[in-house]
Amino acid sequence: NVSDQGTAITYLTQDLGAIPKVYLAKCTQTGTDAPVAAIIKNTLGVVPVWTYSGGGTYIATSAGAFPAAKTEAVVSSAFADGDTVLFNAIINNTDTVSVVNATGVDESTFTIHISVYP
Repeated sequence: NVSDQGTAITYLTQDLGAIPKVYLAKCTQTGTDAPVAAIIKNTLGVVPVWTYSGGGTYIATSAGAFPAAKTEAVVSSAFADGDTVLFNAIINNTDTVSVVNATGVDESTFTIHISVYP
């Protein structure tokens, strides 16, 4: 929807110069264990707790850390052999961000970058 895109562009450009809070981590996950995050940068002021939700779905939780219309999440991954795996980052509500491995396979390594704008 072009109207929605215009609203998003307006929102992002009205706060040019505003520095977002950032959470950047490389996460590894095996079996049914929660992902383990090697935090690269965290200026959120809180540390999200990772849980395993099932079949390639992982959830980062931190009460009120991800406000609606101010949070952006990007996730990426690549295996050692160079193959890429599609992941989706979903901002569920103000408390959680989900990462979904499109293959539904566990044993994942991914990098997540969450930005929270003022």
